[in-house]
Amino acid sequence: MSRYWVAAAAFLMLAGCGDDKPDPAQVLKLDYRIGFEALQQHDFAKAAQYLSDAAEIDPTDPYVLLNLGVAYQNLGQLDKARQAYEQAAEKGKGVRPARVTDPHYAGRTVEELARDDLASLPAK
Repeated sequence: MSRYWVAAAAFLMLAGCGDDKPDPAQVLKLDYRIGFEALQQHDFAKAAQYLSDAAEIDPTDPYVLLNLGVAYQNLGQLDKARQAYEQAAEKGKGVRPARVTDPHYAGRTVEELARDDLASLPAK
């Protein structure tokens, strides 16, 4: 066995050692960032995957819920979109994004944005 493989095997063994668990807040930020970037790239399946993972970590985050609704809506999963928008509206009362990707939405709360998105869905 070459020295490279021995060193690689030793590194892999060491990588599995320790009791360090990932910080949920950091995982949430990473999942949200990847999901949001996927949303901007119109990769709605990837966005839904990462944003739903973020929602599992923090089911009260209005930004995660709002963007998850957008991903589901674009995937045609309207019941899931409706549920995410309703939760975003509830959790996003008084929450104003520091910045928005479209100036049209500046100054609006997450609740208002979620309610607008809900209104854009077809009736049940």
